[in-house]
Amino acid sequence: ARAAVGGEGRWAGGRVSGQGREGRGEVREENGSGGSGTVVEVGAPNAQIHITGSTLRGDTIVEGGMTTTVHVTDSALHATRLAIRAEGMAGGVRVEGASTVEGATGAIALSTSTDLHVSGTSKIASAGEAIVTAGGEVVIDGATVEGGRTAISTTGGRVDIRAGSTVSSEEGDAIRGHGNLRLTVRDATVRAGRDAVAGANNPHVSITGGSIEGTTAFRFEGNAHLVLARAPLPGAPDLGPRPHVP
Repeated sequence: ARAAVGGEGRWAGGRVSGQGREGRGEVREENGSGGSGTVVEVGAPNAQIHITGSTLRGDTIVEGGMTTTVHVTDSALHATRLAIRAEGMAGGVRVEGASTVEGATGAIALSTSTDLHVSGTSKIASAGEAIVTAGGEVVIDGATVEGGRTAISTTGGRVDIRAGSTVSSEEGDAIRGHGNLRLTVRDATVRAGRDAVAGANNPHVSITGGSIEGTTAFRFEGNAHLVLARAPLPGAPDLGPRPHVP
């Protein structure tokens, strides 16, 4: 069964899709599977998707349209591919409470300056790249992000890792900035199988307290700006050819 997300609506099993005008879709206290395909697909602009107290499974759980806003609260999203995908979307995604968002190839992929806020005891996990963003802000507030290849990968975005958070990558880099990374870590743990923090083209990084662990703590290219305070560094830093360390 497929139901439109355009106006008020509740998911009652099967898949949800919408191509109409702006509206609100709600999934509450459901336990279901989308089978082979996408569970919640939204093509309408300005839609709001609220998933609360639910467990959903599918190839992709949520695929958002333009300016879609997604709220996940105390829910588990298990994807065989990508859990939340937002192409051309500049709304926002919030994962709160004790939620789990995981996908085999990726957990959350956002584009076009979409912001992501993960809080509570929530966990974002993938054997591939857990979080991929372009131009938006990522806030990890006491939550956990685990990636096989990369935990957080961003292009031109801001990343704020707050107290009590853990960001880790088993095999690769924990946090990778592909250009103009703006990273703040305060009293959190960043752990990597390779580089804890890697940044290219003018990265600005501020670390206060916590723990930075990796084969290399920092690997920068271009004009790097690094501020450290109370930060133990088990891995040797590689600041690239033109570092700037105030």
